[in-house]
Amino acid sequence: MKIKLQILFLGILVFGSCRDPYTTSGSTPSCSWNSEQDIAVDPIALKVPSGMSSFFMGSVPGDKIFRNLQQPLWQGNYSSSKNVAKISGDLISDGSACNGSKTYSLPSGSSKIGSYFLKLITPSQGFYGTAKMTIRSDDFKSSSNPGIAEYVIWSGSSSNPDYPTIYGALTGVRKTYDPTAGKIILSSKGNDGCYYSNGQQICP
Repeated sequence: MKIKLQILFLGILVFGSCRDPYTTSGSTPSCSWNSEQDIAVDPIALKVPSGMSSFFMGSVPGDKIFRNLQQPLWQGNYSSSKNVAKISGDLISDGSACNGSKTYSLPSGSSKIGSYFLKLITPSQGFYGTAKMTIRSDDFKSSSNPGIAEYVIWSGSSSNPDYPTIYGALTGVRKTYDPTAGKIILSSKGNDGCYYSNGQQICP
């Protein structure tokens, strides 16, 4: 009996010595989102939808395709007070290096928006997974009704196991809305079309 126990003990020692010293036990760790990385958008071919105003189309290339990320983010003509154009999305890790996801939102004019890449916060373990991206243009006055705002949304996602990229061959979708809906309209002379929002008077 004593001999059998000694043999079993030796077997455990031998097995333990053969384990890969670089293999970690347990589950995949949570992502540590404390690094910054240039995420390429490739290819970039943002198709402009039909129905947009002549003011909008005046800044669109002849083939109606934007080929860099900054082109669709210019100031619209609905409101001169602010530009609501932005690029936003999510990075979702596939679990090969870590588990987790992070949302990003970059306003027009951000230094983190390059012509062909986005500078995003990524995991220190490296990013491998799905990248989602939505590009929203600024608001423009609709040709049929200047009180209605129109804008374009380009949205898509991609996954590249070898190199973190975002697929940018996207077809835009025209959207419209009434910015004054549900707001108190001012009817005094000289202020037609203005409204109050959060206690502030806004005149598009």
